[in-house]
Amino acid sequence: MLAMRIHSSSLFMGLLLLACKPGDQIASSRGQLDGAKTSEYSNNTDTAIDDTLTDTPASVSVPVSGINLTFRVSKDADPKSVDAYIVGYVDKLPVQRISDQEFVIRDVPAGLHEVIVTGLASSDHESNLGLRLPFESSGATLDLGLLNLPPTGGLQGQAEMEGVASFSTVQLQFPGTKIPAITTDAIGHYVGNKIPVGNHKLSWAIKGNPQSIPAAAKIESASNGQKTSRDIVRSKHNSPTNLKLQPIMNGMALSWISGGGNPVGYLAYRGLAQDNFQPVNGQSYAPGPQGAGTIVSVGAQQSVQDSGLTAGTNYTYRVFTYSRDLVYSSPRTGSGTALVMNSGYQRYRLYIESVANNCQSQGTAQIQALNFFINKKWQVNDFTSNTNVGHIGLFPATIAVNSMYNSSYDAFYAFQDDNLAWSSSFKTYDGNSPHNFLSNKNPDGIYFDIDFGGTRVAIEGLEMLGGEPPFYPECVPDSYYMMGSNDGTNWVAIPGSARQESTLTRVRYYFQNEIRPLSPLDFKLLSNEGQIQLSWESAAGAEVGYLLVRSRMPETFLAENGRSYTTGSNESGYEILHDGNQLTYMDTDFEDLQSPYYYTLFSYDANRQYAPAIVGRATPEKRQTYRYYRFHVMSILGGGPSTAWVDSLRLQINGAWVDTYNFTGMQGTIGSMNVSLVESSASGLNHANGLFGAGYWQTARSSFNAGGMWDAVSKTGEYVQMDFGTTPVAITGFRALGNTGYDANNKYVSNMYYQVPDVVRMERSQDGLQWEIIEGSTSGDSFALEIEQVW
Repeated sequence: MLAMRIHSSSLFMGLLLLACKPGDQIASSRGQLDGAKTSEYSNNTDTAIDDTLTDTPASVSVPVSGINLTFRVSKDADPKSVDAYIVGYVDKLPVQRISDQEFVIRDVPAGLHEVIVTGLASSDHESNLGLRLPFESSGATLDLGLLNLPPTGGLQGQAEMEGVASFSTVQLQFPGTKIPAITTDAIGHYVGNKIPVGNHKLSWAIKGNPQSIPAAAKIESASNGQKTSRDIVRSKHNSPTNLKLQPIMNGMALSWISGGGNPVGYLAYRGLAQDNFQPVNGQSYAPGPQGAGTIVSVGAQQSVQDSGLTAGTNYTYRVFTYSRDLVYSSPRTGSGTALVMNSGYQRYRLYIESVANNCQSQGTAQIQALNFFINKKWQVNDFTSNTNVGHIGLFPATIAVNSMYNSSYDAFYAFQDDNLAWSSSFKTYDGNSPHNFLSNKNPDGIYFDIDFGGTRVAIEGLEMLGGEPPFYPECVPDSYYMMGSNDGTNWVAIPGSARQESTLTRVRYYFQNEIRPLSPLDFKLLSNEGQIQLSWESAAGAEVGYLLVRSRMPETFLAENGRSYTTGSNESGYEILHDGNQLTYMDTDFEDLQSPYYYTLFSYDANRQYAPAIVGRATPEKRQTYRYYRFHVMSILGGGPSTAWVDSLRLQINGAWVDTYNFTGMQGTIGSMNVSLVESSASGLNHANGLFGAGYWQTARSSFNAGGMWDAVSKTGEYVQMDFGTTPVAITGFRALGNTGYDANNKYVSNMYYQVPDVVRMERSQDGLQWEIIEGSTSGDSFALEIEQVW
């Protein structure tokens, strides 16, 4: 008996199904197929007939190494044009013709395989036919029977680049087959034809990336009008930028930022000036000697302290990004000379000269957050022990103040950045403008003392956020400076540290002005239907403006130093979108809402010298919608009745803020959509509908722990749930206000203020049972002011 099992496509999940009828069109979430009529198929069988096999399968001589696979083709196919091969054995197992319409492939190994059979139509000798068929072989001979070869199909789709390489480096391949690889155009579109009908495993190959990328695709009928989506291919990332080198004693401190695209990590290399070390793609590295130089750092960190160097010697560094496939970028380079001894001081004082107002007649200064720029990096504080002993970056530090309101406003609160604040003593500043410190009460001024023990530290920049909710505008420092000392007796003013600027919003500055423009920080792209919102932050270098460029091509735009660009112009496929000092841009003019767009952002100085580029990509498509959402209060500032109080909540849906809210009880409308509310708890009549109209929502008494983090008692937390019923939506942001701490008579009420949320997030669900936290929705700000959170 013959052993034959033909496997259904259900056993080949993740394969590409091509068109099987002439004129049919099949579309998928990954590609689209069209019936094709082409002039010739490139691979044909030998026209000579092999008579060594007869029509009787039992008489076939079977080698010990495998079986003979036989099949016949219908008269629709010209037998002289037929070619066949086993996938993965293209050149090893040739097909032979044993009669007019019958063929054999010898020595096929036992197991699961696929055979591809192609040919030309006998009617015109031009139309391509082809079939890809899975089978499992065992026994002596396997006969596939009569095969009716259908017309071949065509494939088209869109690729998206994760990285900055050109699409000319990309191919879509059919591994183990004779099917030619498909190339894309400059923006990632691809079209292929003469593809045999069946399930196909595809693979993206990118020059420079040793890892091929499988294409997981399923083709469905085109009659449903389904749009093609995108395969993401991965190339090298943009180079890191803002590389800074700080000479230290017998060493060098380095820091840098990402050039965009979310690389997995960075490799920092030290070598000679003429050393052109470039990591090998696909190869992993560890710190240590490498060629003529040394790898000093590998990993996700964006800074390193390279020690053990020779004082007075110049060193050159090359910093690379790398991807998940270990594809390395071009380097960012810099050089510096190690010092004989560390610069800087062991102790510093930060003096607060004046405040913006009289602080509700309290005459105090308040600071929520202090951060320092040390060794070319903004350091992270660690004073989680709630004492004045902790760390500023890696440096142990002890802090103190010479003026404090009470122990609830101790110095360490200014180093925690958690909505709590340090406050000076009562009436230490003049109640009349200018609100300078009162020298008769504090002849030495009002200051923080930062002691690094025996370690000299060079502080080169300061970041400060003043005030404490709800007194933001009236208690913030607006004049301050620093001094340094190595003995605690002799103090020296730190050049460039004196500043006169309100700290109502976070102020960050460097003591020595950068003479070069620095690349922007925190480049964000938020995509919604028909729009992409872009935002970034200043790096506080010499930059005076920003240039934003858009393209359908992933290669980074190269800005020409000294040249200005005209907004709205096109530079060889790169559109100039924005040129100015704004930090945001809303892009709404798109040709294709289903394709990715690639952005390049530069900063520039007064001479139009451009900093290295930051890159990003986004697609202006509609977000996934959900039926259920929860506005979730995680913790409160704390005190009083241990409840949360939220005055108002406004929603952004699919990138647009909704202006109209109408509720009667727990049923109502948000915009034109019907919504039902459910609350985790409430106090009295202060139910969830108060968020969207008159009143407010207040959770039950003691619903938050008294003390500690003042977090919710219930494991499910305190929340307002919104059910959009049959009209699921994509919530993409919120604006919320806890309360200002002032009652209707504009009187400050501490019990109100204690109930202000200080950690809030949004969650979503399709069924109301399984919930997920929305990435980017969590806010740790105090909601004593209206907070906007967009993701």
